[in-house]
Amino acid sequence: MCTGIFNSKSVFLGDNPFEYFVPLLLFDIAFLFLAANTTNYVLKRFSRYSRFVAELGVRSTTALDSNVEDKFSCWPPSTRHQAQNQIIARRELNAEIQLVTEEVEKTSSESKKFSDLHSELDGLRQEHQNLRSTFEYEKGLNIELVERMRGMETNLMSMAREVERLRTEVTAAEHRINAPNQYVGTYPQPAQAAVFS
Repeated sequence: MCTGIFNSKSVFLGDNPFEYFVPLLLFDIAFLFLAANTTNYVLKRFSRYSRFVAELGVRSTTALDSNVEDKFSCWPPSTRHQAQNQIIARRELNAEIQLVTEEVEKTSSESKKFSDLHSELDGLRQEHQNLRSTFEYEKGLNIELVERMRGMETNLMSMAREVERLRTEVTAAEHRINAPNQYVGTYPQPAQAAVFS
């Protein structure tokens, strides 16, 4: 049985646990868990500075890539080729991340402009509604004024007819007064009587 490969006796018995697979695997998992949580905590604290963090990640990976290429010289050619392909893919992904970050910033500024335009449009709609209600109110006042003017016009026309009727009556009365009386002798008119006396 291969118990020596997987389990160490103990650190207290003088055994190095990192020479065995399971203790080393457990240590790696614990270290990765701690590193991931630390990174998560730091990124949450710097979430307002996301561009800074993204650029920091891009710069650090490019710095690591240059150091990694030197380390690949001692690797076998097939592994070196795979590692170099992964480095190239990582650089391409970093460039895409940078482009996407720029597009996100551009989109956020455009969305802010859109919200400003939307609020301006709401203001214009409100102003249009106010102008429309003012127009309808003044239109109603104008209709009332036109109706009053029509009433005044009909009153004036009836008054004009009444004046014309009275004028014809006055003219007829004047003709009757000035007309000679056929049945009675001619009497002097009041103007002629003043001359005789």
